[in-house]
Amino acid sequence: MLETTNIKPELSVVIKTMGHYSFIVNYNIVESSQEVADGELLYDVYSISLPLEASIPTEEDYPRIVSLLVRERYSADDVEAILNNYIAEKTAEHKAEWKELQSWRSQAKDIARRAIEYVNKNV
Repeated sequence: MLETTNIKPELSVVIKTMGHYSFIVNYNIVESSQEVADGELLYDVYSISLPLEASIPTEEDYPRIVSLLVRERYSADDVEAILNNYIAEKTAEHKAEWKELQSWRSQAKDIARRAIEYVNKNV
């Protein structure tokens, strides 16, 4: 989900609400192009949130984080269509869609690893 904020967010945080923990992963944090009258900086940030069993995410949470990041950009129907098109036709367009999906999956894995490492070092 894309949000704009005036505070540069951390890469990842754990929050506790009503006795339950959630892991927030912020990614693609960039200065916003929105104009602010008083010169204040704004940041555009994408984030996902997942409930945790414990107060700190572990490697066991890694697959869920990767999956949420991929699903943030591609629905199951999108992935199925890209796979089927790639297998059946392999046109230049379908190869490009496949390559883009694989690139995002790799990025999602990297984001998930860095987020878990960051919160474990900074909590």
